[in-house]
Amino acid sequence: NDDELGRISVALNKMTSSLEQTFNDLHIQNWLQAGEVKINDAIRGERVLKKLSVNLINTLTAYSGASLGTIYIIDTDWNFRLTGSFAAQNVPEILSPGQGLCGQVIETKKPLLVHDVPADYLKITSSLGETSPTSLVILPLVYSYECIGVIELGFLKAPEDLTMRFLEENLETIASGVNSSIDYVK
Repeated sequence: NDDELGRISVALNKMTSSLEQTFNDLHIQNWLQAGEVKINDAIRGERVLKKLSVNLINTLTAYSGASLGTIYIIDTDWNFRLTGSFAAQNVPEILSPGQGLCGQVIETKKPLLVHDVPADYLKITSSLGETSPTSLVILPLVYSYECIGVIELGFLKAPEDLTMRFLEENLETIASGVNSSIDYVK
């Protein structure tokens, strides 16, 4: 009889664990899908590059938990021009490929995660004070094998793996929306 109860107990524990994992997986999927919808909403129908950039950087910072962000888009001179920012001050208007971390991401076309950002780096400021981000995420916008933009996000704490997954899984959608806006300008 005790053996029977033991087997039932083990089975119930396995079932509970399995249900918890299923609910956790569903929660993750819902969060990723809701973020994807927000990005699509930020892009949909917006043809003005500046407005699109502002929509995107506001959406990305809000959904990822970043405290500041910039977005640079390629211009007709093959420079990358600041087209949108969130809470970023005194940032360069133009970036060149190879220049700084963003320039490296432009050249490699690969996302970069930087931890332990130096204290004298860019500040996150509010009316109550200022602090430095501890982590940076720099993301290339690649369309037809060309880097057409770069997004930099600053975080007060290291972004979770799920946040990185969200950002990386939506790069193609963002790049496509940006490219459509560039084409419309032409």
